[in-house]
Parts: sequence; C-alpha cells; structure tokens
Amino acid sequence: MTGVGELDLATAPLLTAEVRAVCRAALPGDVREFLLDLEGVTFLDSTGLRCAERAELAARNGGLHVRVRPPAARGPRQLLRLAHPARDDQELPR
Repeated sequence: MTGVGELDLATAPLLTAEVRAVCRAALPGDVREFLLDLEGVTFLDSTGLRCAERAELAARNGGLHVRVRPPAARGPRQLLRLAHPARDDQELPR
C-alpha cells in the first residue's frame, strides 16, 4: 500500500478504506506481508498519523507481517519517528 501527497483529515479515510479492503481480500496463507509505503507522503497530521497506525494494526490483526517505509520528506518522517518508534520489523528511517 502506497501513500503519496498529504495524509490528513481529508485523505485518511481513503487510506483506511483501501487497507480494510486489502486485509479482507487477503486469503490466509496467501499474503504474508503488508508494506505501508509512506515514502511519497509530503504532509502528515495527527489524523494521518492515527490512520497509519490503524492501518498497521488492521494488517497485523489479519495475520500479516507489517513493514512501514517512512516518508522521505523531513517533517512527516520526524513526526512518524517521534510518535511511532521503529521496531525490528520496520525499515529504518533515513
């Protein structure tokens, strides 16, 4: 799943709906990994941050191994790092 542009109050519901659809469509054993690619996100507010967290949780609850690729843009990347520290299964922030 790839996010591009702004992830905020206006766009977060779109990402949430897409993640839910992907998780519902994934057959057990068919899909093992979920990559939330936020590299193209240029703006991230608290709603977008919460959306990304919920997307990760939904994928984990669906039995998927989750990796998060952080935004390339400095502001969103710093917010994500502060609010959501990296774990072993996440790509390291730049």
